[in-house]
Amino acid sequence: MRPDQRFIRILKQFLTGYRLDEEEFRRVHGESERILPTLPDADRIELKRRMKAHIDAGISTAARPVRRLRHWYYAAASIALLCCLAGAWWLAASDWPKEVAPVTAVLADLEPGNDRAQLILADGRAILLDEQRQGLLATQDGVQIRKDKEGSIVYSGQQPAGESALNQLVVPRGGRYAITLPDGTRVWLNADSRLTYPASFHGAKREVELIGEGYFEVAHDADCPFVVNVRDAVVNVLGTRFNIRAYDDLPLETALLEGSVAFNRGAASRVLKPGDQAVAGVDGSFAVVPANLEKVMAWQKGYFYFEDTPIRNIMDELARWYDAEVDYKGDFGDLTFGGMVSKAERISTILNIMERTDQLRFQIEQSTGKGRRITVLKK
Repeated sequence: MRPDQRFIRILKQFLTGYRLDEEEFRRVHGESERILPTLPDADRIELKRRMKAHIDAGISTAARPVRRLRHWYYAAASIALLCCLAGAWWLAASDWPKEVAPVTAVLADLEPGNDRAQLILADGRAILLDEQRQGLLATQDGVQIRKDKEGSIVYSGQQPAGESALNQLVVPRGGRYAITLPDGTRVWLNADSRLTYPASFHGAKREVELIGEGYFEVAHDADCPFVVNVRDAVVNVLGTRFNIRAYDDLPLETALLEGSVAFNRGAASRVLKPGDQAVAGVDGSFAVVPANLEKVMAWQKGYFYFEDTPIRNIMDELARWYDAEVDYKGDFGDLTFGGMVSKAERISTILNIMERTDQLRFQIEQSTGKGRRITVLKK
């Protein structure tokens, strides 16, 4: 069977539910580089529509281990990466490019982020968690703080009644981390985020403060609500799963996966049901909209998910994960892209995909003086 026939056969199988394993993915990717640009425009547009519909319908919102995304065993992850690496789903505006342009080589490359964070204890001690081995890290008045075998932080024990001093988990740009709070609540922090919390919860509520982005799985306690203070808003919880995104200069977004939360911001107060997302704009606006939960949870599952996303927003996301600064040369107007790709990839993989649209190019530089810097240039 000729390579183009094998590629079309597997692609057709995939669109009806077939799953690519890693060996097939790598083989078909090589063939797709040559075949996809030769398809008629109408066929490519229809293929794009069917691929996106397949992705939207086929990705489960259930939690999956991040590391498994590298093997492309999931149907939706497979098709998304197939499309991306073939230049077939990273799109400028709404149409397929008439030709796939040669990829401009970058000057350097940036490794993806990893599990790293700093734990700041109530007495001021700072512990670099990625440098610590599994086991006991510290004790605070009867509370033990350990690093478990998966690398996350776990609090256990209880301090004497009274006001508990605050700890902080600080995740830098290029990092991520998970923690189990004293009440059993699990929190995953995205890059450039900070969680402030007590070493023990006392009183009528369990209260924490979030800067950046975090996904929460709150331990149920009807007698002691869980409260997240975030910017100028408060999220009140009983027991639930939700994600809060609260980076500076971006809308404050709270998406609910399970349970019930009350979102309060000034005079605005709404109780969210699963599938809702509260969006509080930096201009003071407020709305509750249906949440795209796969997009919301993409970061926690280990991949980027962009959908008609402006290039500057994409680069902000990449800059946080790859710990880089971004410069722009040229007018990018309303240039948007969409696609999915694993966060385990080097940054060159993602930038090269976008370059295939022939809309822009990138330069990456690393130096002692300037640090890690990406320049976006208009073609």
